[in-house]
Amino acid sequence: MSREKIVLRSTTGGLWARLISQLFAYWLGGYWFVIVISWIVSSPILFYLLVLVAIATVTYYSYNIISDHPYTWQKEVGFDFAKKQITILKIYGKDNTLDILDAPLRTIDFAHIDRLMGRPNESFIFPAIYQIIITTQGERINLLALRSPQQYADLLQRFQRSGISVS
Repeated sequence: MSREKIVLRSTTGGLWARLISQLFAYWLGGYWFVIVISWIVSSPILFYLLVLVAIATVTYYSYNIISDHPYTWQKEVGFDFAKKQITILKIYGKDNTLDILDAPLRTIDFAHIDRLMGRPNESFIFPAIYQIIITTQGERINLLALRSPQQYADLLQRFQRSGISVS
Protein backbone atom coordinates (compact mmCIF):
# COMPACT_ATOMS: atom_id res chain seq x y z
CA MET A 1 0.00 0.00 0.00
CA SER A 2 2.88 2.37 0.67
CA ARG A 3 3.92 2.02 -2.98
CA GLU A 4 0.56 3.51 -3.97
CA LYS A 5 1.20 6.71 -1.99
CA ILE A 6 4.04 9.11 -2.75
CA VAL A 7 4.86 12.49 -1.23
CA LEU A 8 7.23 14.69 -3.23
CA ARG A 9 8.61 18.16 -2.58
CA SER A 10 9.62 20.66 -5.27
CA THR A 11 13.11 22.03 -5.53
CA THR A 12 13.19 25.60 -6.83
CA GLY A 13 16.84 26.63 -6.50
CA GLY A 14 17.63 26.08 -10.16
CA LEU A 15 14.43 27.82 -11.22
CA TRP A 16 15.57 31.11 -9.66
CA ALA A 17 18.82 31.04 -11.61
CA ARG A 18 16.95 30.27 -14.83
CA LEU A 19 14.45 33.09 -14.24
CA ILE A 20 17.19 35.67 -13.66
CA SER A 21 19.28 34.48 -16.61
CA GLN A 22 16.27 34.52 -18.97
CA LEU A 23 15.29 38.03 -17.90
CA PHE A 24 18.86 39.20 -18.32
CA ALA A 25 19.09 37.62 -21.78
CA TYR A 26 15.84 39.23 -23.00
CA TRP A 27 16.78 42.70 -21.78
CA LEU A 28 20.33 42.39 -23.11
CA GLY A 29 18.93 41.29 -26.47
CA GLY A 30 16.55 44.26 -26.49
CA TYR A 31 19.43 46.59 -25.66
CA TRP A 32 21.54 45.26 -28.53
CA PHE A 33 18.56 45.52 -30.87
CA VAL A 34 18.25 49.22 -30.02
CA ILE A 35 22.02 49.72 -30.56
CA VAL A 36 21.90 48.01 -33.98
CA ILE A 37 18.83 49.93 -35.20
CA SER A 38 20.43 53.19 -34.06
CA TRP A 39 23.23 52.51 -36.57
CA ILE A 40 20.85 51.48 -39.36
CA VAL A 41 17.80 53.76 -39.06
CA SER A 42 18.32 57.44 -39.79
CA SER A 43 14.75 58.66 -39.23
CA PRO A 44 14.07 59.60 -35.57
CA ILE A 45 10.37 58.71 -35.84
CA LEU A 46 11.10 55.22 -37.17
CA PHE A 47 13.86 54.77 -34.58
CA TYR A 48 11.56 55.61 -31.65
CA LEU A 49 8.80 53.44 -33.10
CA LEU A 50 11.18 50.47 -33.32
CA VAL A 51 12.47 51.16 -29.79
CA LEU A 52 8.87 51.19 -28.52
CA VAL A 53 8.15 47.87 -30.27
CA ALA A 54 11.36 46.37 -28.84
CA ILE A 55 10.54 47.51 -25.29
CA ALA A 56 6.96 46.24 -25.59
CA THR A 57 8.16 42.85 -26.88
CA VAL A 58 10.81 42.43 -24.18
CA THR A 59 8.33 43.52 -21.49
CA TYR A 60 5.71 41.04 -22.73
CA TYR A 61 8.15 38.11 -22.68
CA SER A 62 9.52 39.21 -19.31
CA TYR A 63 5.98 39.24 -17.89
CA ASN A 64 5.41 35.69 -19.18
CA ILE A 65 8.61 34.53 -17.49
CA ILE A 66 7.83 36.30 -14.21
CA SER A 67 4.27 34.92 -14.10
CA ASP A 68 5.82 31.44 -13.93
CA HIS A 69 8.10 32.43 -11.04
CA PRO A 70 9.60 29.77 -8.76
CA TYR A 71 7.22 30.40 -5.84
CA THR A 72 4.40 28.90 -7.93
CA TRP A 73 6.37 25.64 -7.96
CA GLN A 74 7.25 25.50 -4.25
CA LYS A 75 4.90 22.77 -3.09
CA GLU A 76 4.75 19.49 -1.28
CA VAL A 77 2.36 17.18 -3.10
CA GLY A 78 0.97 13.78 -2.15
CA PHE A 79 -0.10 11.30 -4.83
CA ASP A 80 -2.44 8.47 -3.88
CA PHE A 81 -2.69 6.13 -6.84
CA ALA A 82 -5.03 3.74 -4.99
CA LYS A 83 -7.64 6.47 -4.36
CA LYS A 84 -6.64 8.28 -7.58
CA GLN A 85 -6.14 11.65 -5.89
CA ILE A 86 -3.54 14.40 -5.73
CA THR A 87 -3.29 16.31 -2.47
CA ILE A 88 -1.38 19.57 -2.22
CA LEU A 89 -0.01 19.46 1.31
CA LYS A 90 2.05 22.63 1.50
CA ILE A 91 2.40 25.73 -0.66
CA TYR A 92 5.19 28.31 -0.33
CA GLY A 93 6.54 26.43 2.67
CA LYS A 94 3.32 27.04 4.63
CA ASP A 95 0.82 24.40 5.63
CA ASN A 96 -2.58 24.99 3.97
CA THR A 97 -4.42 24.29 7.21
CA LEU A 98 -2.14 26.19 9.58
CA ASP A 99 -4.58 29.05 10.25
CA ILE A 100 -7.87 27.18 9.88
CA LEU A 101 -8.91 24.39 12.19
CA ASP A 102 -10.37 21.34 10.42
CA ALA A 103 -9.87 22.86 6.96
CA PRO A 104 -9.56 20.30 4.17
CA LEU A 105 -6.38 20.09 2.13
CA ARG A 106 -6.54 20.85 -1.58
CA THR A 107 -7.40 17.51 -3.17
CA ILE A 108 -7.79 16.89 -6.89
CA ASP A 109 -9.31 13.67 -8.20
CA PHE A 110 -7.70 12.09 -11.23
CA ALA A 111 -11.11 12.23 -12.95
CA HIS A 112 -11.06 16.05 -12.77
CA ILE A 113 -7.66 16.39 -14.46
CA ASP A 114 -8.16 17.75 -17.96
CA ARG A 115 -4.50 17.64 -18.92
CA LEU A 116 -1.25 16.53 -17.32
CA MET A 117 1.94 17.94 -18.80
CA GLY A 118 5.48 16.96 -18.05
CA ARG A 119 8.26 19.13 -19.37
CA PRO A 120 11.95 18.76 -18.85
CA ASN A 121 13.57 22.17 -18.47
CA GLU A 122 17.14 21.53 -19.57
CA SER A 123 19.99 23.96 -19.94
CA PHE A 124 23.65 23.78 -20.82
CA ILE A 125 24.56 25.99 -17.83
CA PHE A 126 22.13 24.83 -15.14
CA PRO A 127 21.14 21.31 -14.09
CA ALA A 128 17.94 19.90 -15.57
CA ILE A 129 14.67 20.48 -13.74
CA TYR A 130 11.62 18.40 -14.58
CA GLN A 131 8.28 20.16 -14.21
CA ILE A 132 4.83 18.61 -13.84
CA ILE A 133 1.78 20.75 -14.57
CA ILE A 134 -1.92 19.85 -14.47
CA THR A 135 -4.96 21.61 -15.82
CA THR A 136 -8.20 21.03 -13.98
CA GLN A 137 -11.49 22.80 -14.70
CA GLY A 138 -9.67 25.51 -16.67
CA GLU A 139 -7.15 26.21 -13.88
CA ARG A 140 -3.46 25.59 -14.50
CA ILE A 141 -1.64 24.26 -11.44
CA ASN A 142 2.14 24.05 -11.31
CA LEU A 143 2.55 20.89 -9.26
CA LEU A 144 6.19 19.93 -8.97
CA ALA A 145 9.66 20.87 -10.07
CA LEU A 146 11.93 17.86 -9.61
CA ARG A 147 15.68 17.51 -10.05
CA SER A 148 15.71 13.73 -10.22
CA PRO A 149 14.96 12.27 -13.64
CA GLN A 150 14.17 8.93 -11.97
CA GLN A 151 11.43 10.48 -9.79
CA TYR A 152 10.07 12.36 -12.80
CA ALA A 153 9.97 9.29 -15.05
CA ASP A 154 8.52 7.12 -12.26
CA LEU A 155 5.75 9.63 -11.53
CA LEU A 156 4.78 10.03 -15.18
CA GLN A 157 4.82 6.25 -15.63
CA ARG A 158 2.48 5.83 -12.64
CA PHE A 159 0.10 8.40 -14.11
CA GLN A 160 0.06 6.56 -17.42
CA ARG A 161 -0.66 3.27 -15.63
CA SER A 162 -3.57 5.03 -13.86
CA GLY A 163 -5.08 5.95 -17.20
CA ILE A 164 -4.07 9.61 -17.39
CA SER A 165 -2.39 10.62 -20.63
CA VAL A 166 0.72 12.72 -20.29
CA SER A 167 1.49 15.37 -22.87
